[in-house]
Amino acid sequence: MKRKLTCSFSLALVIALMLATMGVAFALINGFGILDFARTQWEDVEVPPDAEKYIDHDLAISETEHFTVRFRETAYDGKSCHVVYDVVPKSKDILLFEGIEDEFWYGLTHLNPDREKMLQDGRTILDVWNAGGYAEAWEVDIDVYDPNDTEFIREYGGGGVLDEETGVYTGHIDVPFSSVKTERNLTFSVRMLPGIDMRDEFAVDYERAEYGYLTRTFHASVSGEEKALVSTEPILIPSIGVCIDQVRLMVLPQEIQYQIDYSLTDAALFHSLFDDHPEAGMTVTLHPAFRFISRDADAKEVKLLARGLTSNDNQYNIDEEQGIFAQTGSLGRSSVQEEYTLGIFRNLYTKPLIPMETVTFRVQVQNPDTFTPEERVRQWQSDRSKPHDEQDDTFVN
Repeated sequence: MKRKLTCSFSLALVIALMLATMGVAFALINGFGILDFARTQWEDVEVPPDAEKYIDHDLAISETEHFTVRFRETAYDGKSCHVVYDVVPKSKDILLFEGIEDEFWYGLTHLNPDREKMLQDGRTILDVWNAGGYAEAWEVDIDVYDPNDTEFIREYGGGGVLDEETGVYTGHIDVPFSSVKTERNLTFSVRMLPGIDMRDEFAVDYERAEYGYLTRTFHASVSGEEKALVSTEPILIPSIGVCIDQVRLMVLPQEIQYQIDYSLTDAALFHSLFDDHPEAGMTVTLHPAFRFISRDADAKEVKLLARGLTSNDNQYNIDEEQGIFAQTGSLGRSSVQEEYTLGIFRNLYTKPLIPMETVTFRVQVQNPDTFTPEERVRQWQSDRSKPHDEQDDTFVN
C-alpha cells in the first residue's frame, strides 16, 4: 500500500509538473497580459490582489492577408482603458518588430530587459534579419479613436514584446481619458507596415499596410462616481518658471489616477532648464517629470510612491501657445493621503534620485472638473499680474 501511494504521488507530481510546464509554455506562446506588462516593465508597481477580475479576455480575432490579430485582454475603469493584443504571422518568413532596425534584439524579445544581458547578447534586429533568412519585415503599432468623434483621445503605446520562438508579437496600450464615463465606444486599429529596406528605419510601405480592427462599446466595471481629491491652490515655483494650477487625483478601485496641470510663468527660464539642442537650429523641448515622493528627514535620496497600472510617462500638451500643460499618471491604491509631496525632476535616471524642487500640498474632495482650460488661462494671467511679493508661494519648499 505504501508503495502504491508513493507511485501515485510520484505520478501526480509528474502530471502537475507537466501541466505547469505546459502552462508556462502556453503563456510564452500567447505573449503577456496586462498585469505582466505592468509588473515587469516598470518598477514599484502596486497590483491589487483582485486586479484580474477587472480584465476581459479574448475579445476578438481579426484576419488580414498575412496576419491574425487577437485582442486578448482589455480593462476599462471609466477613466482609462488597457489593451493587450497579439499579432500572429501566417508565415515563419515574416519578422515583426517595433522601432528602429538597430535596436537591441534582447530588448525587443524580453520585458524589462537586463542592461548587461542586452549588451552581452549584442544582436540587433538587422543582425537577426540577415542571419534568419527572413523574406519580409513588418513594423507594428496601434491607434485608438472614437468612431463617433465625440472626444479627443490621448493614446500611449507601451511597447511590445516578440516571442523569438513563435514569432508572435504582443503589444499593449494605455489610453487615459480626460473625463470619467461608465460607457465608451472605441475602435482599436493594429497596423502592420511592411518594410522596404531594413537598413532604413523610415523605409516602410504605407500602401500595403494591413489593419486588424476592434470596435466595441466598453462598459466600466466600476462606477464613474469615484471621489476626486483635488488641490486647487496654485503653487508657484519661480526657480523653474512654473505654476502648478491644480493637482487632481481620481480614486479608482485599481489605482489612483492623477493629472497635474501647470503653466509657464517664465518661458525663457523654463526653456533654458528643460531644452536640449542636439543639432544646430533644432530644439527639443523636454518637460519636467513630476512624481509623488516620500523622503525621510535625513535621507539624501527620495523614494517614489508606488505607481498603479497606468503609465506615469504620459505628458501631453493642452495649449502650447498659452504655455499650459498637463501630465497624467497613476499611484497605487494604498497611496490615499491627506497631504502629498511632489518632486520635480529634469529626468528620473540620475543616481541618487534628487529632485530640482519639491512642493507639499493638502488635498480636498471636489468636483473633478474644477478648472476648464479657459479658466486656467485667466488664473495664470491673473497670478502673473500680481507683484512677486504678493504671489502665493507658501507651498514652495
